[in-house]
Amino acid sequence: MTSCPTLIANVRSAAGQSVWLDIYTEDNTPVLVNLDTGSNGLVLPYHATHDKNGNLYPWITKTTEQITRIYHPSGFTVAGTICTVSGLYFKEPNGNAVALNEIRALVCEEQHSGAMLGIGLGLVPTSTAQLLDNPFLNVTGQNPSFNLTLSNTDPNQVTVTLGQSASDLSDYKFLSLNPNAAAASGFDMPTINVTTTPPSTDKHGTTITNICNMLMDCGIPGMYLTDSAVPSVGAGNSLAKELHGYKITLAAANGSFSYHFTVGETGPGTPSYILQGGANSTGFVNTGINFLQVYSYYFDATTQQLGFQPVPPS
Repeated sequence: MTSCPTLIANVRSAAGQSVWLDIYTEDNTPVLVNLDTGSNGLVLPYHATHDKNGNLYPWITKTTEQITRIYHPSGFTVAGTICTVSGLYFKEPNGNAVALNEIRALVCEEQHSGAMLGIGLGLVPTSTAQLLDNPFLNVTGQNPSFNLTLSNTDPNQVTVTLGQSASDLSDYKFLSLNPNAAAASGFDMPTINVTTTPPSTDKHGTTITNICNMLMDCGIPGMYLTDSAVPSVGAGNSLAKELHGYKITLAAANGSFSYHFTVGETGPGTPSYILQGGANSTGFVNTGINFLQVYSYYFDATTQQLGFQPVPPS
């Protein structure tokens, strides 16, 4: 096993706190992709995959599978063909190339198309035939794992470490995942406890804990929450008024992570907004990128675990 490669991704405030980095094609063309923990698989744009005559480059091979994918909450839509793509690589800050194995990616068929690098867990595709590969788990000669850490010196940078083994991360606590062949990543979303605690001024409120599926979508600065303890305001609508002053606690049942914030206040882990909605009508929380303000986030496909390490106070 070689040393673990490290990449630097950039947080763009102007793009809604989303995270971006370059992936390079076989002809050494950089493609700026949106690093997205809310989706799964690589989406390559038309201009990076077709020559001036509209033909696919020779390092791309078509399959017969088609995808139309809609990203939420933006509504951004991409469509194209699943292809096997060889010769892709990342670059470390020192310029070293980080080669990838051949992977399945969505190649867009429209000239005005975006580029996504989805590394999310537990998302369900329209069919199992449409599974795409996660580039971070297909680094040549490396353990299939990735680690995301928000820089404590530059809030606009995320360090991505590839290939680490869980056994080397003694200061991390781990949460096991359930394999699910029908999910886009091959795993179910992790389930966590979400506790809503009313402010002391609310004499009639009750502290309630529910089990929710968790998604950490680093593409949004806010939170989505569906929970029986939360008043119904309609999908996509703000819960800021209904939950003002409430303490929201997110915690893994096995103690691998726990943090809280108070709605209406500021601080690490506090989302910019809270909207109702999500992938599960009975219990779902999308933490947004704010999770990275309080915990580094590690995934190991070999051990089928998530790992968490508290971010030191700045």
